[in-house]
Amino acid sequence: MIPGKALLLVFLVLVAGTIATTIVLGCHGAPLKNIGGYKIGALELAPNSDRASTIIGSWRKHNLLDLALEDIRFDYAFIALYTAALALTCFFGAIVWGGWLARAGTFLGWAMFVAGLMDVFEDVGMVAEIGGNYAVAPLVCAVSAIKWIIAIAAFVYSVPTLLMMFVRLPTLLRLTATTPSSPAAPPPFRS
Repeated sequence: MIPGKALLLVFLVLVAGTIATTIVLGCHGAPLKNIGGYKIGALELAPNSDRASTIIGSWRKHNLLDLALEDIRFDYAFIALYTAALALTCFFGAIVWGGWLARAGTFLGWAMFVAGLMDVFEDVGMVAEIGGNYAVAPLVCAVSAIKWIIAIAAFVYSVPTLLMMFVRLPTLLRLTATTPSSPAAPPPFRS
């Protein structure tokens, strides 16, 4: 079993990494919107090939296709971080809540890995769209919608869970401090 303080440290690193990559991706991808007229999210949710073609055409006109591809490559680190952070928060919810809220945390924790997989499929599809395969736009939109539904539900669940964790944190840390993480050593041998 992982000691409580180590798990808390891992969680804090995941949250900090998620926040940092959110800021970096926002700054890195800003020219797509500011110059090209569309954020990367517009391509994620382009419902048809015409819309995808319009977005990519605007980026092509402003020489931003390489930036869009680079933004998608950077997204893989973000996917790993936010998926793990939200899943862990939901699993924490299974500890701090009871009844159906605990079961919901377990369900959403596992569902976050589905959301992460959908995000990977979305990125692969967007690369195909940038390469000229606009026909995949409805599929990219569908996996993106699945990702967003799960991620938003997990985030909404995570906010009160985090508040409850912070309220109960001193108690939880005291419990892990008094519970040995490994069996006690046997007494020394005396002859």
